Order: sequence, then structure tokens, then C-alpha cells
Amino acid sequence: MICKLGVSWLFTLIISVLDCFLFFYVKKPTELLDVFIALLLFFLALILCFHLKMRRFWECWFLRVSF
Repeated sequence: MICKLGVSWLFTLIISVLDCFLFFYVKKPTELLDVFIALLLFFLALILCFHLKMRRFWECWFLRVSF
């Protein structure tokens, strides 16, 4: 069964754009606090992206097993 993609893909796209922005932001830091905040946001975005992908995987797996 094919899983319904939807809002999760939108969130993943937004997180990818955020990651690219933070990469270029951290490239030329102005203060140590700015670097810390940028890295914190980067890791939070990665965790959220991983969580969305794993949740979609388990939902798909459950649908395949139950039907």
C-alpha cells in the first residue's frame, strides 16, 4: 500500500531550506551566541526531520501489516 504523503513532505522541505540557511549563516559567524543558536536550531531541525520520517515509516509499516 502506498502511504499518503502530505504535510510531512511540506515540513521536510521547510526544514531542508532552514538547514541550508543555517549552513550559510554559521559559515561567517559574528558572535559565539549566534553560532550556538544556529547550531541548536540545526540539530532541532534534524531531530524533527528524523522524527517525521520515522513516524511515516512506522505508519506505512502498520498499514502494510494490517491490510
